[in-house]
Amino acid sequence: MTGRDSRNTFSILSRGLALALALMLFEVQAQAQAQTKAPSSAPFVVSDALCRTKNEFLKMDMPLPGFYLRMKGEEELRILAVGSSSTQGHGASKPEYAYPAQLQKELQRVRPDISVNNIGVGGTVARDAVDQLRLQLPSWQPHLVIWQVGANDAIRNVPLDEFESALNAGLNLLNEAGVETVLMPPQYAPMVAESKGLLSYLETINAAGKLHSVAIFRRYDITKLADDGKGGMKAYLIDDGLHHNDLGYRCLAQQLAASLMGGFE
Repeated sequence: MTGRDSRNTFSILSRGLALALALMLFEVQAQAQAQTKAPSSAPFVVSDALCRTKNEFLKMDMPLPGFYLRMKGEEELRILAVGSSSTQGHGASKPEYAYPAQLQKELQRVRPDISVNNIGVGGTVARDAVDQLRLQLPSWQPHLVIWQVGANDAIRNVPLDEFESALNAGLNLLNEAGVETVLMPPQYAPMVAESKGLLSYLETINAAGKLHSVAIFRRYDITKLADDGKGGMKAYLIDDGLHHNDLGYRCLAQQLAASLMGGFE
């Protein structure tokens, strides 16, 4: 082989190697972009062993097509958490341990740009939440509302027809605004369980969900199973026997995230 032949061969090999490296770099960049933009397709599970429950309790009876569509796309997704002290985070050692903040972290594993805004106010009942929604819904413009409701109504023995009327008014307001909704019933806790007519309030929530075709997160069933009739919920509550502690809020966020993501593919 002559010197010229050697130089030509070397030049061809160099160009081939450069092309191969360029293709490899392009593929790596494409994969990185896909992982950044596309939501994870891995199953969404409750990661903390202390928070796990029956899979059937994590299934919602109504789909959330708008939520799923935004999860798959690149449009902004705003969630608004409405309710009383369980939403506000009473009992948590830090504000970031309230369930809405932890839910945001859970969902951001799939979509980093998701926001979960917390407007919970301790001590409120259903009619207060309706007034709050009328005032604040236009400014927040959420795509999904999680309405935690019923515990204070049951504890204070708010007349059932008044509670039902407030639920229907709130759900009508949300439906007319085109906002998807998840209803969150009370937790199983000593103070709630002792409430007169608690089952009637739970039945009213379930009936309102069916009437307005909104999803219901099975919080009462999940926490009653955790209690197991042996006081197991004490590990998830502060000393007042009503409000969650940090572990309780962490479990609530993980379970709710798994329920929301149950219909997402």
